[in-house]
Amino acid sequence: MRDELYSNLGFYNSAFIKMHVHCTEDLSDITQLSIHSEATYFHEYIHFLQDITTSYGLMNISSIVDYIKAVNSEALKDRQMDFNVPFTPIASTVDDVKANWELKSIYLGGGSGHNDIAKVNSVTTVVHPVQTKNGWISPKKLVLDYDDSTGNNYKTFIGAHCIAESMAYIMEQILYPGTLPPASKLPYESVKIVCDFIHPSFSSDPLNIIALCDACMMFFNPGHILFDAITEMAKTRYMPHVPDNVYNYIYSKITFQYMGSTNINNLYSNTSAVASQQFKDYFTTPVFKDNKDWIDLVFTNALHLRLSRPNFMLDLVRNGKLIENSIISNVEYKNLSDLLGTPIIVNDSYKLFFQAPARTSFDLRYKYLWVINQIYKIYRNGLNQGTYRCEMIDWCDARALDKNIASFTSYDCRNSPWIRAAEDQPNECAFSRLWYTWGMLNEYPV
Repeated sequence: MRDELYSNLGFYNSAFIKMHVHCTEDLSDITQLSIHSEATYFHEYIHFLQDITTSYGLMNISSIVDYIKAVNSEALKDRQMDFNVPFTPIASTVDDVKANWELKSIYLGGGSGHNDIAKVNSVTTVVHPVQTKNGWISPKKLVLDYDDSTGNNYKTFIGAHCIAESMAYIMEQILYPGTLPPASKLPYESVKIVCDFIHPSFSSDPLNIIALCDACMMFFNPGHILFDAITEMAKTRYMPHVPDNVYNYIYSKITFQYMGSTNINNLYSNTSAVASQQFKDYFTTPVFKDNKDWIDLVFTNALHLRLSRPNFMLDLVRNGKLIENSIISNVEYKNLSDLLGTPIIVNDSYKLFFQAPARTSFDLRYKYLWVINQIYKIYRNGLNQGTYRCEMIDWCDARALDKNIASFTSYDCRNSPWIRAAEDQPNECAFSRLWYTWGMLNEYPV
């Protein structure tokens, strides 16, 4: 399961508002970046926008919060110090954590790393039944069937992962053609491959594909929507006069009903409200008040942006490169970064950067987003032969050096950082402080 969206020189941690750019440059001022780092930053910033301005991204945030809550609850209720990871939710008559976990995998899809696609045999959908607390449902998966140049056959599920990467890659290539190393066809050209097979003329304008991807991400199951939308376009020989028309076409053709929502704006608004509250639930003590206020503002601004300008992604790419002559020249990006700020950004020197929305003064404890992301990885992936090395060790050491204080990392940071929650609080270890505030003192993953 892919929860990290990769480009060639960076990655974005979906649902945790964190990106990593593989460089040692100072990312606090993007006007001074090399062209390679600028292109990578742009690609990852698209994933940030997808995270907080689409129904799929917001649903994914809520699903992951529910999963982390479920693990913590199981660990605490058995009154044992040890709890097993990786953790797989079990079926329940009182919640849908297990069903949502299965749906998360279906909606996400696969499709990573393959470049040898010699012949596409078919593009179809298959039903994958999932049991919920209220009975069985029948979500569909989009299946790309193809052969490589030696005749080997493959079947890949196209979902949110492929759609998000296809969109970001096309936008990156329009603004920064050939700047980054060549990318594999899967996932980066997956949506174009699907379009070319079903409705070839549609992809003649790459902005059509951007709009298609963006519109599909406004539903919970983007892969299924992609298939239905492009199939209907082919059947009716629909070609948009301008790419912006793709949004209204898809929203008018796709019907659904979910928790009382029957149109995209209601679905997105309701999903945003739930995701905002869920995200705030990570922060359980008063010291995190500004984190909660920041979440409220960013999610509210994102909501108003999407409802008022559903095609803003097209405007972003139409405005050209982010930087010209060492100034931010892309007006749309400037407006977006003023409105939404940035995710937390890490470089290869383990420097941490962050920009809050303009005209705000949050005392944001943003390093804890990195901690939460790590805890999720432990719960989902398990340990490495019973140990876990905290990803923040190098950052903590660099910060201690910058502050001219002794390093506060320890043996436990390299093997079992949760043990540090037993130290006197508060201490310098962000991992252990969050573990402590969650009531997980003396709870140990094994």
